[in-house]
Amino acid sequence: MEKIIDLHNHLETLHDILSFRNKIQGHIYSLKGHIKPDAKVILGVAFYVQPWQSYDDLVLQIKMFIKQMNDLGPDVRLITKKADLEGEYKVGCHLHIESARTLKDPEVQLPHLWELGIRGIIPIHFVDNYIGNSSDDLWRRLKIKRKDSGLTAEGKKFIQIMNELGMWVDLSHTMDTTANEILDIANEVMVSHVAIRDNVFRMRNKSINFLKNVADKGGIFGLTPWQHLIGNEKEGYDKVIQLSLDYDLKHAVCIGTDLGAPIKTHKTIKSVFDLGKIADKYSEHAENIKWNNAFDYFQRVLPD
Repeated sequence: MEKIIDLHNHLETLHDILSFRNKIQGHIYSLKGHIKPDAKVILGVAFYVQPWQSYDDLVLQIKMFIKQMNDLGPDVRLITKKADLEGEYKVGCHLHIESARTLKDPEVQLPHLWELGIRGIIPIHFVDNYIGNSSDDLWRRLKIKRKDSGLTAEGKKFIQIMNELGMWVDLSHTMDTTANEILDIANEVMVSHVAIRDNVFRMRNKSINFLKNVADKGGIFGLTPWQHLIGNEKEGYDKVIQLSLDYDLKHAVCIGTDLGAPIKTHKTIKSVFDLGKIADKYSEHAENIKWNNAFDYFQRVLPD
């Protein structure tokens, strides 16, 4: 049986009819599309709400997803603890939040999210917020000078609450100073969907040195097939895998598709299974890339 973990994707739509954008691109990101008789897949499901929406909207989205997931029966399982990793299910879902923008009362809201099944947080998404700085902030995209001031006092308190709960901190989208300062104080870290700055220079990507620091702390990172971050050629994903292995990061490299987001991939990549086939070419390391690193990480960080 094929076993594969995707650290980050967007499954909150969950409808049989996929969005027009993903129909055109041909991406498979519905739960039903991942149910295969000869495979076990664990998907990292990211939740976020639009700027005009609230924390209550975020909670409603999570509850609706869990209900629809449960309606699919025993083939699909919510993963919130170590024991959930084992069993005969076809698709497992671990849940995380992308952006803490709506989390204005973290002392109350973070424990509430934990009870709902959320196990990780990406504190900063497309704009700077009260926690720290975003690599994707509009001013930085326009190359207008904007200070990378790092983690705020409120941000430190936010991370401390996450530590106490046992949540992992996801450093995707964080600007360098903020990312390094979070790395220093967070108990558990990952970078769920990223590529390598040494290969394609984008502030959204992370340097090899930073990814080494993540790995040294016991963290993992998921390589995305987004062409903007890995390059347009067919072998772009092979390059970032090989670069990770060249720098002895075989114990930390994983897959993080970001499918369901408005990303462009090479026409040969439509699902996490396509990335698994690419990883298979690196036969010595394929299990590390596809399964073991993320599985071992979750075995360590999820509660008993």
